[in-house]
Amino acid sequence: MDIAKRSRCVLAGLIFSQAVLEHVDGLEETYEAMSVWLKPGGYAFHVIDFTAHQLAPFGTGIGLILISNGE
Repeated sequence: MDIAKRSRCVLAGLIFSQAVLEHVDGLEETYEAMSVWLKPGGYAFHVIDFTAHQLAPFGTGIGLILISNGE
């Protein structure tokens, strides 16, 4: 089922997640929904903790994603 269509669409200037996206199945659909929810010029900022799943044996294991919705 389409995530963006199932929810009420209130446009957001910022979408933030911390240690969430590494647990999400269907990332493509999730990103599509976030692009619908973001206001023009809005941002999505995500912190991904790779150490929680032994995906980063060295270093901090923290990944940052910043997405801008145009303008």
